[in-house]
Amino acid sequence: MYSIQQLAKLANVTTRTLRYYDQLGLLHPTSYSKGGYRLYDQAALKRLQTILFYKEFNLSLEDIASLLKDEQHFKALLEKQQQLISAQQRQLALLQRNIQRTLQELKGEQIMTDNERFEGFKKALIEENEQQYGQEIRAKYGNEAIDNSNAKLMGKTEQQYEEMKQLEQRLFEQLKLGLQSGMQSNAAKEAAHLHKQWLIHSWKDYTPQMHQALADMYVADERFTAYYDQHGVGMTQFLRDAIYTYIK
Repeated sequence: MYSIQQLAKLANVTTRTLRYYDQLGLLHPTSYSKGGYRLYDQAALKRLQTILFYKEFNLSLEDIASLLKDEQHFKALLEKQQQLISAQQRQLALLQRNIQRTLQELKGEQIMTDNERFEGFKKALIEENEQQYGQEIRAKYGNEAIDNSNAKLMGKTEQQYEEMKQLEQRLFEQLKLGLQSGMQSNAAKEAAHLHKQWLIHSWKDYTPQMHQALADMYVADERFTAYYDQHGVGMTQFLRDAIYTYIK
């Protein structure tokens, strides 16, 4: 058993916090000593750990109170957070290696190849895409297709990588114009074909049917929708409709 002072020290929280959790019904003492002091057992210890995890994930105490009843949700959330942290660690490691190579070149200790200059950025992009959308796109297109797409992206030169970024920028510009001028405008047609060119940069095999299926996923998945709609409300749906209209 832990006293309230011992538990507070162990968990790096204040005794006031533990009393507050007791008032809210989040964490009650397991029992009381003869002198009336709060005591906590291992089950209470684990419950406090769960509460602190949820707080790290920026959940409100009200939400935490309801989630404490669902152990499966907690397990799933931890697994998801573990994946996110692992992906972030890999991205940081890639960035660190890129910085190290760049510093060595600036000091005259080595000369970087064009691929090395952008390797970290491309790998970080792949990691980010896998982290956010990997499960869905692999289920839809298969592991081989996505692995081939990632390999094609990694093999790009500096110029090809820059062209891909510029294509996406032009795509958003045309989508903004298209939203204003309508589906029958040149901007809408141009946006659909720019998106096709952008996909071909990373897709090993391209078909209009695959393109349209991806457009449907953009609309159905709120994460894709948020990515495009941040540049203009309704942009995701407009892009989907433009692809269906002009890509045959």
